[in-house]
Amino acid sequence: EGDGGGSYVYNTDDGAGATAGHLPFLLRGSAICTLTSWVQIQNCDAVPASAPTSRFNRDSCEALRNECDPLTLSGGMLAYASVLVIIVAMLYTFFVVQRRIEVEVDELQLKTSDYTVMVHNPPKDEDDPEEWKLFFEKFALRGVRSCTIVRNNTHLLEQLGRRRTLRSQLDQCCIPCDENNTDTQNLDPVITESVDAIRSQMLCTESTIKVLMDDPSVSEVSRVFVTFEIETDRRHVLQSLSKYANRNRTPEDDARLYKETVLKVTDALGEPPSVLWNNFGICHKERTKRKVVANGVMVLLILLNAVAVYLAAVRFDESYSIPALVIILINFHIPTACDYICAYEKNPTEESLQRSLHTKMSICRWINSALVYLIISSFATELSIQSNNAQGNDDDENQSDFRNLVVYVYVLCFLDMTLTPAITMLDPVGIFKRHFAAPRSGLEKMMNANFQGTHYSLSERFSNTTRILFVCFLYAGIFPALYFFCTISLILTYLVDKYRLLRLWSPGGVTDTNVASSSRFFFPFVGVIHIVMTAYWYSSFPHDNICVSNNAYYYCNQDFLRSGIFPPLPRFQERLNDGYFYWSKYFDWSKETLGDVIWMSDEQELLTSLVSWSAVFALLLGILSWTVWKYMNYYQKEVQGKYESTDQDQRVDFCNVGRVQRKIHLYVPQWKVPHLHIPILACSTDGISNKTLIKWNDPRNEYCLDNLKNDLNTPNLNKSSSSTATEAGERDGHDRLFSIVKEWNVSTHTLKGPCALV
Repeated sequence: EGDGGGSYVYNTDDGAGATAGHLPFLLRGSAICTLTSWVQIQNCDAVPASAPTSRFNRDSCEALRNECDPLTLSGGMLAYASVLVIIVAMLYTFFVVQRRIEVEVDELQLKTSDYTVMVHNPPKDEDDPEEWKLFFEKFALRGVRSCTIVRNNTHLLEQLGRRRTLRSQLDQCCIPCDENNTDTQNLDPVITESVDAIRSQMLCTESTIKVLMDDPSVSEVSRVFVTFEIETDRRHVLQSLSKYANRNRTPEDDARLYKETVLKVTDALGEPPSVLWNNFGICHKERTKRKVVANGVMVLLILLNAVAVYLAAVRFDESYSIPALVIILINFHIPTACDYICAYEKNPTEESLQRSLHTKMSICRWINSALVYLIISSFATELSIQSNNAQGNDDDENQSDFRNLVVYVYVLCFLDMTLTPAITMLDPVGIFKRHFAAPRSGLEKMMNANFQGTHYSLSERFSNTTRILFVCFLYAGIFPALYFFCTISLILTYLVDKYRLLRLWSPGGVTDTNVASSSRFFFPFVGVIHIVMTAYWYSSFPHDNICVSNNAYYYCNQDFLRSGIFPPLPRFQERLNDGYFYWSKYFDWSKETLGDVIWMSDEQELLTSLVSWSAVFALLLGILSWTVWKYMNYYQKEVQGKYESTDQDQRVDFCNVGRVQRKIHLYVPQWKVPHLHIPILACSTDGISNKTLIKWNDPRNEYCLDNLKNDLNTPNLNKSSSSTATEAGERDGHDRLFSIVKEWNVSTHTLKGPCALV
């Protein structure tokens, strides 16, 4: 007796011989079996001590057997076809449609990176923009528009930014602008103590700044950005200065050398607003160390999340909602933790930061939402809804089987589908900033910072989408209704995100299609997981660890997944119990006497073989495709060093970009301070004639107040630079500590063609 549906023949509702009541409507068609009976097993001593007491009674040698109908070939083939359709649809969507949309979006807008190249290994003492201009104009047809020379001054900028933050804290305490003013008699004692602590930190910061100002490594050149007037010049430079061209040059062909240095020239890492200049000077070795530490912290975070879910499952073993609520709460805090982890990595661009965030948040949320409960749950209770201590096992009240896995997934998805959009719609963080933090801000600029909206990132939203799909595809084999839960969750997520984007969120960081491109590989991976887990679910049915041989019942291991056997083929049923099985260990009978101790029916074996081999094929195809793709990229870039452009030349000069679209900007080093709504410049603006290329305007102060370079003119810091001012020649002594930006007005009479839209 059974009611078939989805990918299993599953549950019964008539209660005949069942030990559980009627199932909720949304659970009908799942793999839960309510038709069970207690049977006598012959190898009672083989039952492990960890077996759930709701399924096995070691005192009476009885076990609870699922009596539902076995898998049918027709229902299984229908589910198998649906899995293939989903995987093919995902491959077409993300590798054809999304790729086409990315190209269309890229061609619809002109970016500064379309005109710019970056030098990774410039000579450390070459900081003259004019010399770089003369070198690159040998390969350019129309001329160089700008040059940005980046110093190795990351640590200096960090301390200057910290000093700015401390100054803002003093301003918030209503202290006059002169930080040397020690008149705090009229202040509250609590504020006086806070002011003294801030001033102590500022003195320490200023002493560190003075040391860094005298450090010769601060003035070394780390990167050079060169922007051309037309896109063709950028491509020609990249083709001329590629590794392949430099490796095959003749002794007479020294035009590609910049003062006896073979330059490593590539595309710019990102758009000017997306470059994280405060992280740009970190060397590769240090950044690698930071990534290793960050990944270790992420593993620790995953373990702590798993422990929290486990403790909630143990403490509230009779509740499905409490562990699900703990998981939802952890998912809300994972982005914040990953933000701190990725901030430690010091990623050079917003794109690399978003990719790192996307990877870390996706992995943490996948494990927290889908895998933790699968790991801690008991195999024999995955499809059962019996309560603990059935059949009178009252002595084992402390033993928990973590309840039914399908019901847990149902509760988790239902709460996530309803509770998560509701909480995000309320925006508690934004409410706190607008109604509590803003009125208590001491300064107008601090108050305005609280009205900027809630910060968001594309990586967090992509990870949320992949989390929903991962939970759905992981358990859809035993709970087909998850397809509908997933659809509704994605629709609600889209509607809520649309509202928050237009009403609640702050303007996001500048990024391109890199996050979407990296997520393109996450979705097919989820599809592969879908077919792999479907093979495991099929192979382990009926999930009761009871085998029948010669009309007798035996305890056996049906769990291919936790046993680490892949693929879960039917012929591995006996191998699953080798060295663990029981006819040779507990009985004098031979295998011929007992017969084959297996649990799969003929149709189940056929269906399991088909799905298992499909899973093997999908895994091999995915691994092979990824390996070939990585090898081809490595061979083309690192071995051959050839450059091939993937975008289309829009044939628009740099000076005409503003006529056909929004404004375009130069690579101007800027420092992003969290509590300020505009960044702070970290270079001199004297070499920029067109100030609109800086991205933001300051017509009142002409960028004097919002430039870290001018902070060194304060009395506390200017003394240490007086002795070094003469060493800089005609330039100010502080210029050697900051990046240089130089712009040239490429006039039409110096070009081989008109500076106009072609």
